[in-house]
Amino acid sequence: MLSVDPIERTSVTEQVIQSLVSLIRNGQLKPGDKLPSEQQLMEQLQVGRSSLREALRTLSLVGLLEPRRGSGTYVTHSFTDHLADQLEWSAILGESDLFELLEVRLPLEVQAATLAALRAGEDDILLLKVALNAFESCDEKDEERRVEADLKFHQELARASGNKVLYRMMLSLDSLIRRFLHETATATVQLPDTAICEHKLVLKGIIEQNPDQAARAMQDHLDSSHKEFVEILSKSQHKRMNYESKRFN
Repeated sequence: MLSVDPIERTSVTEQVIQSLVSLIRNGQLKPGDKLPSEQQLMEQLQVGRSSLREALRTLSLVGLLEPRRGSGTYVTHSFTDHLADQLEWSAILGESDLFELLEVRLPLEVQAATLAALRAGEDDILLLKVALNAFESCDEKDEERRVEADLKFHQELARASGNKVLYRMMLSLDSLIRRFLHETATATVQLPDTAICEHKLVLKGIIEQNPDQAARAMQDHLDSSHKEFVEILSKSQHKRMNYESKRFN
């Protein structure tokens, strides 16, 4: 019997991204190659148009693909190996790396909130409101929707910062953040209410164009969710130790 971990659930969009990255890494798609049409990709990958377009948009934003008006979408000549590795690195990381993610995520998102309060326009604020409303309307037992809605708010916040580099860095952490959110969503159904209130405070600071308030709200939100994560891991490790003790004694 092999000792393996269960396969993690991923969104359709993330699976499309991984498939396209894999095609580039194994040489089926080379720098400069034109991607098949949307219809062809939908049929080959057996996915819907919205999931495919979101995946293509994400890969374009991080510089892996280049859409050309009236011509199609092409694999870029630059960044190919580096970004392909970057998009897949989370697949080989373990529990300890999630703590390192928290250390990286905190300053990035606090800075994103600060910049969004200074730069966000009406369209940005509308997208943040839509993302927050989607999160608030989720059934607390629907883990997948909760995670995706939570992640969407943070993605829109990074976009609203107006800093493309910061936004791309956040997208590169997408898989790890999604895993972190799944860990907390699985362990408790009380976190969403807290997270929604904290998201509202961040948005309030942005709407009022108060960068200090937005930054503090984001700092408090991440401190709260990270503390929750540490407590979950501590309980999980305690249960595992008790199980092993009973098993071998």
